[in-house]
Amino acid sequence: MTDNSNENPAVDLRELHVPYSKGDWLETTGESQLQIARVREAYWYRNSDGEVKLYGDLWLYNYNGDRIGRESPALGGPQTYEPFCDLSSYQRIEEPEFPIGLHAYDTGETSYTFRYQTKAKVLGPRKPRKKAKPVKAVAKVVVVESNNGFDPQAEARALKIAAENLRDTARTLPAEARALVIEKAEGLERQAAALLSPAD
Repeated sequence: MTDNSNENPAVDLRELHVPYSKGDWLETTGESQLQIARVREAYWYRNSDGEVKLYGDLWLYNYNGDRIGRESPALGGPQTYEPFCDLSSYQRIEEPEFPIGLHAYDTGETSYTFRYQTKAKVLGPRKPRKKAKPVKAVAKVVVVESNNGFDPQAEARALKIAAENLRDTARTLPAEARALVIEKAEGLERQAAALLSPAD
């Protein structure tokens, strides 16, 4: 049986892990009459004395596997499920096989008694989900070839053609504008020459 209580009055109920999910099968433990249920909702609740305990709204089932609705007086409340059940006497199990039968139970005194048991595998409370670890940024190294597909001769040829076009345009311009265009053409020619000159 799981300890479904917390004595810290300052605890934030929203931060507590709820060990049961909607649809989980539960059965009672101990010497009391077997009760089988499925979780509609499980939640933590702080009692008037400050104790925090795990409660749940449960769909109850009979031993034939039929949902039986609420057993306690409804008093205007829900009728299809049992609300606000103390889950400290329940344990999570696999879906049981119905109908539930009587099984011999060893009392430890060289005698046996018979009681209803599901014989279902006990799963225990659900564990908290692990928080995702932060992903570290990894620098990606890209190796680029030195020329990167660059053809200096083709580039120089393009610069020379551009310079020639500028010179052709300059012939049709007034003297002041012609000087500026020719200066730009000469700059392109110098770039072309630098591309073709051997590296130091």
